[in-house]
Amino acid sequence: MAPRQKRGTRRPQAGTEDAGHHDVVTGGSSVAFATSVLRFGRMLLAQCTESAMSPSAERLLTACVFAAFAMAEPAAAAQRWEVDPHRTRIAFGIDSIGWPRTEGEFKQFSGRISIDFDKPQRSKAEFTVDTASLQAGSDALSSLIKSSAFLDAERHPRITFASTSVEKLNDRTARVEGMLTLLGVSKPVAIDVTVDRGTGKRLGFKAAWSIMRSQFGMSAGTPIVADKVDLLVTTEAAEKDGQ
Repeated sequence: MAPRQKRGTRRPQAGTEDAGHHDVVTGGSSVAFATSVLRFGRMLLAQCTESAMSPSAERLLTACVFAAFAMAEPAAAAQRWEVDPHRTRIAFGIDSIGWPRTEGEFKQFSGRISIDFDKPQRSKAEFTVDTASLQAGSDALSSLIKSSAFLDAERHPRITFASTSVEKLNDRTARVEGMLTLLGVSKPVAIDVTVDRGTGKRLGFKAAWSIMRSQFGMSAGTPIVADKVDLLVTTEAAEKDGQ
């Protein structure tokens, strides 16, 4: 009888331990389940090292391992990034006949970005803008735009955007689709976002797109005031510590 080989110390396979410190989107229950499944698989493997593994045991072990990875995969998902308000600008511009182009920006807002560089489709973005924070060069013009004729800031104090899908177009550009809510009306929009990964734990974003304000029920001033509104968002975000 051949001498029994001593069992070596097995190192944990990549992906079998806790994925790390990043905040996860899916919660901890799936991670605990996956870890339990992997432990069961290791026990089964240890019992089979001294004898040939039967086909049924082999299939069971394979199923356990695949199930564990399938359940654990979301845990390594997206990293959370915090928008830097001091490096963020949310601006708009609109043309009119016989008048200079009107431009302005919103001074109060909040945002949350969750990014998965390996699987960009899991990334998410949300922004909320305080309508009353609009500034358009003069108090009189700002008050007019915030009035019931246009933004109706008293009745609709917030403008929101929430992404529904993210598609990587190339190394620096992603297409973000989502729902924009203005004047209480939600419409789908598609935005091409330029991403500057820079260095360290900071990211830069730039998004420029246009909407037709009449689609949100804002028709005051047409056709003298254009229907198309150009929007520009530039921001930097820092990776949140202690995720």
